[in-house]
Amino acid sequence: MTQKSDILIRDVVFWISCIFAWLSISLPTFRYLFFIIPFMVLIAILGDRQTRLGDEAKPFYLFVIAGLLLSPLAVSEGIKDLFLTFAGVSVALLIQIPKVRIWNVFWVILAGFVVENVVYGNFHGGFKWDISNSESSFEGNFGFMFALLTSFALMQRRYRLVILSILLSVLALKRIALLAEIGVIFFYWIGERRGKLILNSPVMVFLNLLLIVIVVSYSTGQFNQIITQLTGQSANQFGQGRQEIQAVPSREIIAHPLNFIFVGKGSGASYELATKGFGSKNQKTNLHSDLLKLVYEYGFLFFMAFIWLMYSSRSYNTRLAFLLMNILFLTDNVLIYYFLIFFLVVCIRLFAVDEKSASPVTGFKQSIISKAGT
Repeated sequence: MTQKSDILIRDVVFWISCIFAWLSISLPTFRYLFFIIPFMVLIAILGDRQTRLGDEAKPFYLFVIAGLLLSPLAVSEGIKDLFLTFAGVSVALLIQIPKVRIWNVFWVILAGFVVENVVYGNFHGGFKWDISNSESSFEGNFGFMFALLTSFALMQRRYRLVILSILLSVLALKRIALLAEIGVIFFYWIGERRGKLILNSPVMVFLNLLLIVIVVSYSTGQFNQIITQLTGQSANQFGQGRQEIQAVPSREIIAHPLNFIFVGKGSGASYELATKGFGSKNQKTNLHSDLLKLVYEYGFLFFMAFIWLMYSSRSYNTRLAFLLMNILFLTDNVLIYYFLIFFLVVCIRLFAVDEKSASPVTGFKQSIISKAGT
């Protein structure tokens, strides 16, 4: 196979992946098409005889590998989680991807936002927007996508795009996404020298352990009074039912903390407990906190390793991108949002990666060490 055909296969796989990712979020009816992508990536890798392990993919690969190692403890929904995450991150294995301008990414995502609302939007009651109840006529997963664009537009100093992305993320209202945007903007504003004092592996592992304490405390009612005083809502109402969902696994962690140090309950174990907490017998219920999910299903040791890899890159921009995801992990289940992971790893490679942070490339017939191109 010639080098030209190798590049063609790789590029075709990339563009098909982009189309399927767009379809999965814009027209969810076609979302299952995206699950073909890992197999197409494998074909491209076999053709190139090379692959790549970049900083943008390492935490997600650790998640998949740990899940497979704990597969004897896993339930079927947990195995699905592993595949969803791998489907999103698999494109990072391609040795090269075509160059794309960030404005073009924006127009593609905006087009998807319009299509989704035209096809699925319900505006019979007029326009609604209420941040206290996290309610908007345009509320949906594009809130995460526009927050992602805000981060990379900042890295590229495309300030008009930053403003547009913020406005659209407000319109597509996801409160945690707005908080994530604020976090990224703050650490961009203070600069790399000061930002790295916090956005480094040891500090962020400690801060995420502190976040686990906060999540568990919230779930077990420790903040009920202050939340009611500040918002006029119950803690469960303010969290849109998260307190009730997260209460059972949180109580188990409190009751038996030593059981969660090295090994958790296995991939997917949180779904059963979350469903019990929510009072549903027939419907799958997410914990709506990937941080809590990682501790409960995989244990504290894995949790710390996962966070460590998120902030291990030499590239400050890559750390900023993972800060966005880290904040989203606090109150949502984006670890299985394969379309979001796809755009995250692609945008990191296109707009954020410091070439010095790229890991060696592996060959299939011989040991190859080379720099990974964009």
